[in-house]
Amino acid sequence: MQARVVNAYAEALFETAAAAGWQRTALLEAAGVTVAANSEGIPVADYLRLLNTAAERIPDPAFGLHVGEQFRMSHYAVYGLLLLACRTFREAVEQVMRYESLAHDLGRSELIEFDDYAEYRWHSPWLEKTECRHLSESVFAGIAVFVRWLVGQPVAAHEVCFRHPAPADTAEHQRIFGCPVRFAAEHHSIRFDKALLDWPVPQADPSLRAALQLHADQLLAARREQLEPELLNRVRAILLPQLGQGRARLADVASELAMSPRSLQRQLERIGYTFQQVLDATRRDLAKRYLLDAKLTLTDIAFLLGYSEQSSFTHAFRDWEGVTPSQWRLANRR
Repeated sequence: MQARVVNAYAEALFETAAAAGWQRTALLEAAGVTVAANSEGIPVADYLRLLNTAAERIPDPAFGLHVGEQFRMSHYAVYGLLLLACRTFREAVEQVMRYESLAHDLGRSELIEFDDYAEYRWHSPWLEKTECRHLSESVFAGIAVFVRWLVGQPVAAHEVCFRHPAPADTAEHQRIFGCPVRFAAEHHSIRFDKALLDWPVPQADPSLRAALQLHADQLLAARREQLEPELLNRVRAILLPQLGQGRARLADVASELAMSPRSLQRQLERIGYTFQQVLDATRRDLAKRYLLDAKLTLTDIAFLLGYSEQSSFTHAFRDWEGVTPSQWRLANRR
């Protein structure tokens, strides 16, 4: 299952391009992107190509921002309806963090609360290997529109930050966000008054929340079942040759996947795993396979699994199986 952007979410891009004279078919052809008629979404790599192609062809240096201004609740797919049932802005942010993968796999949200302010951060592993400032700008402009609509009034943030360098003209950034905008920052983030989290949502209909959340949970579970084998298999495939080289570390695996260690940790956590759990499970499976090979000594196996000492391997195996490697080998040979 590929990382993708659902069709509803991608509509904002096509609508913005169409308003500038580039219809869907022409844009797809210019970007070299083919979308199957029965497709439920667009692969992330193709979506980024569409964004960059539209920004290059259309004389609009703020194309990404204008895509974000087009976002409506319907573009957020199923979980857009769930946001309408939230009683407070905090509840809505929590639902975004939980269900945004139902609309896209472009990145993930994080909310950090400090004493007197809060910070929303958005992390995208795709931007670490593909340059596309219009992606983060479209996401944050969409957030600005979403917040104004949700709470029923304009809300001024303390600061909006982007990791990419400042474009030549930032007038549209100032118009849309209405606060200081900083570029070449450490994170894509929005800092705002913490009290905003407890603001009520005027249009909220809490009576619908239970049914909508149940439906969203079912869709999310199905999505995770599709994604889980792919991510875990990719991590395990990278670990196999790295174990014997002493390179089975989070940073090494993340580098092979063209993402940051933090992004890999977050993606694994989304499907219920930590990197250490995947590493241990891979070592455990390999250890049993190696123990069935009489030609390999316990020292050989410890080395192949990336342990510096046989005692470390023995201790880990006892934790996994409740017996030592020698005891397990003897029992399974019989």
